[in-house]
Amino acid sequence: MQDAAAMRIPISILFVTMVACGGDDTSTAPDGGGDGGPDVDAAVGCLREPKPADRTRYIVVAHPYTASSGPSTMYEVIELSATGALMRFSPPRMFSLGARSPFGVIAFTPDGDVGLVAMDNGRLGVFRLDPDGMPTVVDPSFSGAFYASRVIMDPGGDRAWVVDRNTRENGGGVYLVTIGCDGTVADRGLIAAARSPGGLAFVNGRAVLAARDVLDSPTSGTDVHLLEWTNPPTLVGGGDAFGDDNQITSGFALARDGKTFFLGDSTPVGPDRVAIVGVNATGIAPITVVPGISDPSGIATSPHGDVVLVTSSQPPGEGIYVLDTGGPNGTWRNRGEITYRGPAAELPGDVVTIDRGQLAGTVLVSELTKVRRVVFHSDGRVEDLGALSFGDGVEHIAGAIGVTP
Repeated sequence: MQDAAAMRIPISILFVTMVACGGDDTSTAPDGGGDGGPDVDAAVGCLREPKPADRTRYIVVAHPYTASSGPSTMYEVIELSATGALMRFSPPRMFSLGARSPFGVIAFTPDGDVGLVAMDNGRLGVFRLDPDGMPTVVDPSFSGAFYASRVIMDPGGDRAWVVDRNTRENGGGVYLVTIGCDGTVADRGLIAAARSPGGLAFVNGRAVLAARDVLDSPTSGTDVHLLEWTNPPTLVGGGDAFGDDNQITSGFALARDGKTFFLGDSTPVGPDRVAIVGVNATGIAPITVVPGISDPSGIATSPHGDVVLVTSSQPPGEGIYVLDTGGPNGTWRNRGEITYRGPAAELPGDVVTIDRGQLAGTVLVSELTKVRRVVFHSDGRVEDLGALSFGDGVEHIAGAIGVTP
C-alpha cells in the first residue's frame, strides 16, 4: 500500500510569508517514478501537526556580519508572545550554522520544531527549537544536488521544496527534500527543471512559479507559470507579468484566495515595479504593473481582501508601502508608505506573516538592525506596531527571518 504521506501535495503555501494552509490526502506528490527521478514513495518524511494558534512563538533572524564587517554564521532566536510582544532574550539566544543568510525566509515545519534556511553557499542550514525556543543544530550545512536560494515548507511538515535560481544547464529548478522525525533532511532530487526560478506558491494542487521557463514552456515571453503539481508536474499555462524580459524577480506572494500573484522586480537597471497577475483555471492572466517601488524585497497579502504590503529595501524611497484596489474603477495602485510608530523603516527587506489565531494578519519585517511588527486590519488599514532593535553596529544587522507557525 502506498504511504498516505507520499500521496499528499500542498494546497496553499504563501511565499513572501510562507504560510501553510492545509493539504490534500488524495493526490500524488511528484516522485519521478521509475525514470531515474526521486522516489518519494520509497522514503517519506515525518508528518507534523500544528501547535495551538495562540501561544508563544519564536522568531529566528540571521546576523550575517561580524563587528568587523566580515561574514557571520550567527542566528538569533527572539520571542513573540501570544499577544504580539517582541522580546530579546538576555543574554541573546544565538546559534551558528555553516554559512550566513543575508536575505530570505526561514521555513518552519507546522509544529515549529524544525527550521530550514537557504544559505549563501547554496546549502541548507537545519536546526530544531525545543518548546522553550532553545535551538539545536541538526545539520549546519546540508548539501544536495541543488544550489538553494529559497525553501518552501509543505503543510504536512514531512517535506520541503527547494528553489535553485540557476539556469537549467546549471541545475535550475525545484527540488524536493524530505524531513525525518529527528529533523534530518534527505535530498529526493529535481522535481521540475526551470530557468532562473524565483517565487513559488501552491493553491488547490497547483503550483504558481515565477521563472524564465519551466518544463516545456516557451523560452521567452512568459515569466509566471501555472503547473499541475502531479507526478510528474505538468504545465497548464503561463503569462507575461512584466511585458518584457528585463526583470530580476525578488519578493512575491500569492493572495489568500489563490487568485492573484504578486511579483517584485529588483533589477538594478530599469524600472522599479511590482507585477500583478491573475491565476485562473487555464493559466496566468497579466493584470497590471505598479511602478515606483525600488527593490521590492518582501511582499505580504492581507487575510481581509485586496491589500498588500511591499517593502522597498533600497534608497531612494526605502520604506514599507501598501498596494490596494483603490485606483480608478477598482484598479491596483500604490496607496503610499505606512505611518510609522517611531523612526521610519531602514532598509526593510524580507517579511513573514502569521496566519492563525489572534495574531493572524501580523507581518514581521527584517530591517537594518530591527524586527518590525505590522498588522493588516479588516477595514483595510495597515498599522505599524513598532520595532525591536538589536542595537548599533554591523554585527546587529538582520538578514533572513522566520517565525514558528
